[in-house]
Parts: sequence; structure tokens; C-alpha cells
Amino acid sequence: MARIGFLNIDSALKKRFFKSVKQGERFVYSKLVKNKSLCSRKKKAKLRNFSLLSNIKNQWSSLDSLQKTAWFSSGEQIGMNGYNLFVQDTSYRIKNNISNLSIPSVLYQYFVGKITISSPVINFHIKQEHPRNYYIFALVDGKKTMQKQVEITEVFTLPLTISLNYRSNFVSVGPNSSAKLYAEIWHAFEGKNLFSILEINLDFVSDWKNAEISLSELSGTIVSYSLHIEIKDLQGELFFDNIKAIHSGQNWAIDSACNDINNSLSQKFYNIKKNWESVDVPVGSKYESVYYNNN
Repeated sequence: MARIGFLNIDSALKKRFFKSVKQGERFVYSKLVKNKSLCSRKKKAKLRNFSLLSNIKNQWSSLDSLQKTAWFSSGEQIGMNGYNLFVQDTSYRIKNNISNLSIPSVLYQYFVGKITISSPVINFHIKQEHPRNYYIFALVDGKKTMQKQVEITEVFTLPLTISLNYRSNFVSVGPNSSAKLYAEIWHAFEGKNLFSILEINLDFVSDWKNAEISLSELSGTIVSYSLHIEIKDLQGELFFDNIKAIHSGQNWAIDSACNDINNSLSQKFYNIKKNWESVDVPVGSKYESVYYNNN
């Protein structure tokens, strides 16, 4: 049975009401929808007053050619247009009352991963798994925030290259001090399950730098692999960005730009794992994505 509703509109508002709505779906769910009209010149002028883009555009225009080239080089590292990266970065600084413009770098952009160990711990360990099939979040076409789950089939072929850019400031607090990024590779050979390690040892104290290592040969058939960041007997902090796990001609690292390394889980998309899962994150340590202010 059809549901019928009505609305009494004040005579003084009828003209404005019917100008702002239009008839939507007529047959399945009969309804009125908002009439998306073009902005008037007056509305556009108001939008410019509230928008950050006008101010950011002027700041971009004030940069010289070398500075603009530096932004394009920085954006290229994460597959982003240099001007768009400038807008994203500068908008964040304005909204959070951070003075001056950021200095673009090819080693990090915008948000970076950060591990903080504020009290001595024996072991800190997070991982990112890469089975053959898994799901990730992706934006719905035409939407800014709506997400959907997308199935990924990751067919592994050697060589494998892992790398990251990082800045560290650690103090040794035990006999087995170490900090490393490594890939643990599960492969089957002659009826046996084998596990091989491809490892990058990180400096305890270092300014931003790149570290990379490759593996070209491995016996048997590769089943899957996982990326790990493990820190032992150290106290301090580690910043990192642009993590890569390159094989089959593609970077397969999830959240390579480190925009949300400790993302929250969703009940709706229960089969999607966190970008980086906690294996051993004791009290006094944490991992998160932060804006890196270099100026």
C-alpha cells in the first residue's frame, strides 16, 4: 500500500521552496530532491572569502621556478601532482595555525609514520601481511569520502625490493639493541615450508635517508610474504615514509605514503585488516601517522 505524506508550506515561502527542490524518483521511491542549481556570482564571491584556495593560489604564485620544481619532484614520489601536494600541505598548515610554508622533500611528504618509544621496552613489533588475495579500502568513484572494499590479487615474482625513507633518534637501553625493516617470505620447496628473511638494519641516529635491499633468487614456490618493523632495546623515535615492496614491476606496500598507518577497523568491512597490525606494542610505545613539520 502506498505511503502518502504532505507538507503545509507558508505562502510566503512557496516560491523559494519550489525553486530549491525538484521531483526525484517517481516510481520506486517517489520523493523530492534538492535542486542543484549553478552558483550565482554573489555566492561564488562568498565562497572565495571562505575558501583557502584563493590564498594558497597566491602563495603558489609567489614561489620561484626552482621551488615549484621541488614540489613537483616531491609529489612525484607518491604519484601526486606537485601543485596538489602544495595545496594539501599548505591547507593543513593554515588550519592548524602553523606558520611559514613547508620545505618540499623527495624523502617525505605531508603525513609520515612515527614510532615513539618513551620508556625502555624489550621489543616493539608491527607487521603488514601480503597473502595472495586480500581486501583494501578504495574511494567510490565520484565521492570524496565514501569507501568500498576492493579485492587485491598479488601474484609474487622475484626480484623483491623493499625500501623506506627514515629519520631516527634512538638511545640503546639493552644488550640486544636493533631497529630493522624486513620482509619474511614464505616459500615451499621439496615438500617443506621455508621462511626467508630480507632485512634492512636501521641506524639508531640518522637524519632523513633512504635504505633499500633486494632479493633476486629463492628456491621453490613463493606462497606469501609480510613486512615487519621491529625495534629491540631502544628508546626514542622513528619517522618513516615512502615504504616500498616492489615486485612484478609494482609497489605493493599498503599505505606506502604512511597517511594512516594505525587505521581503525570497521565492522562494515570486517575482512579488511589494518594497514600495520600490532604484534607486540607494549605500554610506553605507540605508532601513528603525524604531520611532519620541517619549517
